[in-house]
Amino acid sequence: MLFFSSVLLCLVTSTLALPAPAPEAHLVARAKIPASVTCERTTFSVNEIKQTIANAKIPRQASNGKEYPDYFGNRSGSTTLFGNIPASSNLYGQPLTNPAWTGGPPGKYRVILNEKFNFVGVVVHTSHNLFKTCTITP
Repeated sequence: MLFFSSVLLCLVTSTLALPAPAPEAHLVARAKIPASVTCERTTFSVNEIKQTIANAKIPRQASNGKEYPDYFGNRSGSTTLFGNIPASSNLYGQPLTNPAWTGGPPGKYRVILNEKFNFVGVVVHTSHNLFKTCTITP
């Protein structure tokens, strides 16, 4: 009986000593894919966005030598673009073109995805190597 009590006490204390998982690691925000997105005066449909996400699953090289999807730091200068995304999340940008990009010049529009290929948003590459979020139509 004493042996059983000792084993039980050891199990309880070791269970209580386990570190709790970081809450933000499981709470990666993802947005619903919108009906359309307007960047400047260019509008992209839900189907163009979905095809871009599907194409992102196969890395491709652009004519500028860069491979996409490319790491996206969620910043434009000192501004965070998607505030609902934990800092520990890895985001990636995939060129958004019509028809859906499969190589060649990447253009200036990007669908932003998390590491599980979930839609986060759309940005446009502006002057001075900055980004601006595009307008979403739900």
